[in-house]
Amino acid sequence: MCFFVAQFNAIFRDTSGDREYQMHNAKSDLSAVLQACLDKGEEGLTTSWDEVNAPMIRHWAQAMGDHNPIYTDAAFASNTRHGGLVAPPTMLQAWTMKGLQGPAPGTSATDPLGSASTAIADAGYGAVVATNCEQVYLRYVRPGERLHHKSRLESISDEKKTGLGTGFFLTQLSEYFTEEGETVAEMRFTILCYKPAELAPKSPPPDHPGMTRDIDFFWQGLHEDNSLLIQRCLSCKALRHPTSPACPKCRSLEHDTVEASGRATLCNYVTMHQPLVPLFEHVRTVALVELEEGIQLLAGLVDSEQNELEKGAPLQLEAIQCDMALNVPMFRKAGQGMTMATQENDGVFFAEVAVGDQLPALEIDITTLMIVSTAIASRDYQDVHHDKDRAQELGSPDIFMNILTSNGLVGRYVTDWAGPEAILTAVKIRLGAPNYPGDKMVMRGDVIAKRAADGKHVVDLAVVGENSMGAHVSGTVTVDLLKSEPESE
Repeated sequence: MCFFVAQFNAIFRDTSGDREYQMHNAKSDLSAVLQACLDKGEEGLTTSWDEVNAPMIRHWAQAMGDHNPIYTDAAFASNTRHGGLVAPPTMLQAWTMKGLQGPAPGTSATDPLGSASTAIADAGYGAVVATNCEQVYLRYVRPGERLHHKSRLESISDEKKTGLGTGFFLTQLSEYFTEEGETVAEMRFTILCYKPAELAPKSPPPDHPGMTRDIDFFWQGLHEDNSLLIQRCLSCKALRHPTSPACPKCRSLEHDTVEASGRATLCNYVTMHQPLVPLFEHVRTVALVELEEGIQLLAGLVDSEQNELEKGAPLQLEAIQCDMALNVPMFRKAGQGMTMATQENDGVFFAEVAVGDQLPALEIDITTLMIVSTAIASRDYQDVHHDKDRAQELGSPDIFMNILTSNGLVGRYVTDWAGPEAILTAVKIRLGAPNYPGDKMVMRGDVIAKRAADGKHVVDLAVVGENSMGAHVSGTVTVDLLKSEPESE
């Protein structure tokens, strides 16, 4: 018996040793391939399919919620220091993305980043996610210009263990230039090629409210077009909520619905600490609100500190997406919400900005529609940004926002504050916690430096966008402002 045990142990040790030897050789071979990719120092040329154009700019601006008129209003833009329409600077990558049909004619066969990432994928590190993006803008580009970029692989990290899995960070340097050869921007871009970590057991889905034929219209209205529908008796025209088969006033069984304006007042509220309900913030405040139409209902309050709540306070409806099948009615204090650059917003001037100033917070609801539409607007068709099943195969609980969108939202946030005369000269970001559907990102910023040189009045900002899991995006933005109002110069 001891003889057989000894023989078994010997075989096991030999087999184990073979596996370790093979794994060591595989890693050595991969390291050699990756080093060769770096040593080549090859530069790849990427050509855009189209000129910079107004339809793509409009699509981008609408998807990002960016209302800066210098991108879409020619008459307004012509009276600014931009002198006419320009493209959002953070839209830079979109112009040379290959899209669904592969690279544009004129693109070189050499792709340094692609060669290295393919070798890593062949070794079993098949998932890819962007992690860092640093862009420097020498000038804004305009409709009618055609962009190209040339790239080279700058670095490949050793194998790293991350929250997503184990893999390699690859960094590429790119120079963007016009058809005439003028350099307009530079970018350093980092991706992680990784083996997804083992998925944790899935938690049970959250309970949905009871949905019967009598109340189905209420949830459909919220889900399909964010409208709050109230049941109305066709006989006496009385509104009622909760719903019922018969009118409590005249007993009629005939009814239809009307859409509420969304304006309401606060009747009372309670702050709940228990029970903990998935997808809702904790602690959470539940309020009794009275709609402008005279109907009362229970709903959640968003972005309202308890010490700010007063009975009779004006409220505004905001439908919040909890998951793919459910929107719920929530209310915020009237007048709160996203700030945006408009023709009436002159922004800020260098002379009135001080180090330590805080930018107004910007709240952005992360929905499936937003994630998919912004990915399309940036011409990024990676499946993890629209295909939930594929995202889950690669270790993500859901689809998630792409880095081009995160970069675009940072640019939008700063120009919402700085105004249409502002010129972004650099945006450098790093991604952290993913943005998943049903979450909310709150963006904040601080002025960390200011300087005047070479005719420019430059302000440096530290920007962060946080969701329920932590910082989704953080980084710095450099913006050139007008010194002061033109009349005073």
